[in-house]
Amino acid sequence: MAKTPFIRPLQVQGGTFYTFSSSAEDLAFTFNNSTNKFSFSKFALLNIPNFDNSSTSDTNYVRLNGPDGAFLDWANNTQKIITGNSNIDFSQSFQSYCLNLESTVTGDDNYDPTKKQNISERIFFKWLKEVGGVRFRPANSTEVAATLNQNSVIIDTNGLPQTQKRYVEGDSALGTTGAYGMTGSVYNRVVQYVGSLDIVNSVTNNNNSYSEIYVYVPTNSGNTPTVLFKNIVDTNYYPDYQWTNSPENPLNDEYLFGRNYTEINPSGLTSLAIYDDDALGTPTASYIDTGLSATPVAGNWYSPRDTANTYFTDSLFTDPSNYILTKTANSNSLTYVRSKLDSIGIDFDPNSYKYIVDDASISTLDEYNSIPSASDFEFNAALIYYDVYDPAIPTNRATNLYGILFLDEVNSSSGDIFIPRTQKKRPNPVTGLNGNSFGFKINLKFDTDIDQTGVEQAINDYSTFSMSMFMDAANVLQDASSTLNKSASQFIDLSDRVTNLENIALTTETSVNFNARISGIEESLAANQALFNNTQSILNLINQNYDLTRSILNNETSVEVSYNLNTINQGLGIGVDRSVENLVTINNTNQDFNIGQNKGYGILTQTGQNVIELLNFSNYFKHINNGIDVNLTGDMTIRLDDTKVKWKNGQRFRMSFGDKVYPQSSIITIVTDSQGLYPLSSPSGGIYSTTIIVLDDTIFSEWGYKPVFDIVCIDDQNLIFQVDAIGKSLTDNQLISFNNL
Repeated sequence: MAKTPFIRPLQVQGGTFYTFSSSAEDLAFTFNNSTNKFSFSKFALLNIPNFDNSSTSDTNYVRLNGPDGAFLDWANNTQKIITGNSNIDFSQSFQSYCLNLESTVTGDDNYDPTKKQNISERIFFKWLKEVGGVRFRPANSTEVAATLNQNSVIIDTNGLPQTQKRYVEGDSALGTTGAYGMTGSVYNRVVQYVGSLDIVNSVTNNNNSYSEIYVYVPTNSGNTPTVLFKNIVDTNYYPDYQWTNSPENPLNDEYLFGRNYTEINPSGLTSLAIYDDDALGTPTASYIDTGLSATPVAGNWYSPRDTANTYFTDSLFTDPSNYILTKTANSNSLTYVRSKLDSIGIDFDPNSYKYIVDDASISTLDEYNSIPSASDFEFNAALIYYDVYDPAIPTNRATNLYGILFLDEVNSSSGDIFIPRTQKKRPNPVTGLNGNSFGFKINLKFDTDIDQTGVEQAINDYSTFSMSMFMDAANVLQDASSTLNKSASQFIDLSDRVTNLENIALTTETSVNFNARISGIEESLAANQALFNNTQSILNLINQNYDLTRSILNNETSVEVSYNLNTINQGLGIGVDRSVENLVTINNTNQDFNIGQNKGYGILTQTGQNVIELLNFSNYFKHINNGIDVNLTGDMTIRLDDTKVKWKNGQRFRMSFGDKVYPQSSIITIVTDSQGLYPLSSPSGGIYSTTIIVLDDTIFSEWGYKPVFDIVCIDDQNLIFQVDAIGKSLTDNQLISFNNL
């Protein structure tokens, strides 16, 4: 018979891991089943929100007094479930609602334990929504793959909704269906990161045996940009269903499923259960259905159903709108937001995510976590998942929630009540700040006793870089294996070559061939014996040729030596003069500034494009308006066009204002990057997307409204500039005819 496990409160240090009973049953069933196999596969990092049992707010705080059983205890100040100790209260909520609901469902006569998909994940997210911690909205076309139909819901022959709908955390936009009454709401995302469990190890020694699970978050990863949720439906968890605790002894009605009212939890937590409907007719409640209107309606969320000591499912599993619930008892009230979406779990299929489907360079959720939009995040809990599958049919598998790891106990010393969070940072290529990675090692010891569910565990018990060290060791081992295989291959090759040589040397035909070749060498030596007998004459001839060659090169003979000068060509800023025969003169043809067209002059206007083409080397441009001042009534933009010529490190652009320009209350912005190609590591894609400097009336007035600026490029990979005001334009205006820029 199913029985709700007694658990311990969250531990002070080292983290606390709770296992779901239905998953432990899956494991035991797998051990006794030759068909199904069990393997740990996925994990998710959560940011459990802060706790608040009193304020009226649309923020998704955790309301431990949200379910009726806990609310009545809080309102009547009984202090058996809501004691005022936040760590105790949170642990009791998880035990007496989440784990008790799971045991109540699995203890039902209609529950089918042979199904690969169990109820643990659905129970967890139901508990989290009943305490107000999580809510959802429909996924939009930028989040979910186009192949999934987001409109169709078909009720099958079992009365279950079959749909491809996907959901994400958060609220619908104000004024739309699903948001009526949600004014000023604030939502803090819960599921921050989903990934794969790549390493699972079994340890056996003289003292113990257990499984090690490694949860690893790499340095280059940020949060999962979008986490999709889907409906999980089967005959073990129906819509509009209820489970009532009706033990043989009515004194046990209010207590944990399968427990006697005389049983005491050894850790001191309560043995009372927390139900959706704890007692008939209380508390008094009303709600706003955000999917319909902002008008309050009398009744509780499960109305008109009303059965004491009962859990309910929502009437629809595919409605992501919310109830704004208000409960009152003993002159105490609580208002919070409760999601209507039920029977859900995380979608781990990468083919459901539009970004992954559209981007051919990535194919997994782990790669999705490293795209540019993935950002820093915080987490304080981790969900551990496993797969149940048939080895003969690998696609016949289900992913279930095994348990949850809370990284720390509940903290209330600062006034806020929360589970302390760990920060995950990505490296910042702009500031150069380093990122961080995390590795958690969870030791699981399987036990079939559910009276007190406990798991031995250790996290980072030897180094904060445990996972990195393990991976380094694995890489070294892999390299050693590769080197050994390569050496073995070379040894086999050498052995074959020696064998071939032996075969050659031992054949009669080869011996005859060797004798013939040796005889040929002896005959050649005999024919050239005269050379060996007269080596001094040969050396004298070599020395004579050496002296003659050196004299020619030093022009000490009548022989003239000419060089091929056609290989010398001119480049940017370099001229080659060939006017004198056999003589090449190389000249610097570029002066300090390239002045371009119109002798470097042009007219800048408030409404014009003001495009100035960037030239090679240093540039010069001067604004001349034939002596007419320019008084700005709006902002002016000056565009330095780098389409043909790209900026180089150290390149200078001098900009002078020969006629006065009065910015007054407006600004003058100088921009470049005409094609949006920078920074090279992450191009913006927008035209003129790099702002060099923004100038106002203050700087212009300092130089008599005729300033001169030097713009110097100091980083041509990211287009970073230094700008100096070097003085005032002094020359007279030159009246020449040209068009506005």
